[in-house]
Amino acid sequence: MSQDDSSIMQQDSQLFEPLSRPAHQPGMMLGVEAVRNEQSYNRRRLNRHQYWLHGTGTVVGLAVMLSSQQADPDNTQDQAIKLIVNPGIALDGYGREVVLHEPYCLDLQAWIESQRDKATREWSGASTHVPVNGGLWLDICIRQKDCDSGLQPVIAHEVNSTIDPVATSRITQSIWLDIIPITPPNTDADALNLAVEPGAPLPGAIHPGANPDLNALLTETETAYLGNLAGVAEHFARIHADRLYRLLNSDLDREFLSAELEQLASVQLARIRLETLDDTKLVSHPSRVAINNLVRPFVNNPDMVGWVLHKYASES
Repeated sequence: MSQDDSSIMQQDSQLFEPLSRPAHQPGMMLGVEAVRNEQSYNRRRLNRHQYWLHGTGTVVGLAVMLSSQQADPDNTQDQAIKLIVNPGIALDGYGREVVLHEPYCLDLQAWIESQRDKATREWSGASTHVPVNGGLWLDICIRQKDCDSGLQPVIAHEVNSTIDPVATSRITQSIWLDIIPITPPNTDADALNLAVEPGAPLPGAIHPGANPDLNALLTETETAYLGNLAGVAEHFARIHADRLYRLLNSDLDREFLSAELEQLASVQLARIRLETLDDTKLVSHPSRVAINNLVRPFVNNPDMVGWVLHKYASES
């Protein structure tokens, strides 16, 4: 991750920092700083809208699919396999738009090869993420990343007056894809197929806060109010109560380390289990790869929620 990328993420992570914009006046001299400030104001304002009001996850598309040649019947031998991330749109951990306009390929075989010990051919990844119960677990994650493009001549400074100075003229919206080894709570072979009870929606990736003790925080009137509700209305009211007190113990102006910035910005696309040979030996073969795209977070709009509630009510 470049220093520039880290600086941008550090700025985007300050979601409570007051924003400012230039106050244009006739005859006022404005420099490049004012233009950058106005761009930053509009960009960060949109990010915050999406972070707080929509959350993090897939909006549409971005299905992760396995691509390979004709499968070799011998699944103990390595075979070229790739992960194809299809076009789509998501919101990353800072509320930034992630737009993938064409399929993107991740060479899973090359990634596995890079993680092997050259001598023993065994997995040599982090000690906390090793094959367990005959499988190695991976998360495919994505986030937004700015990309410099379009060099153009600029006015020379004293330190480089003897060369033709150029600088970036465009910043293109791009993406960063990553393969991250994990160790899930349940590492059984069939765990990837098991449904998990979804947690209550959080304010955002950076401000999950601690689960508030509503029994201690709610007033008597608020407790009685919740007690008089039932069904869907009660569930919504409890989510609202949770969010009301969610940020009491949250560090709103925290400075994050680069590794934390990367982790908070990334949003999961899929979870993968690689079946191993002899418990620990990794083999890149299509029959040994299981993918679940449905475990990722999704961004739901009001129409989706309304449709689900209508179906729930009509089937009850």
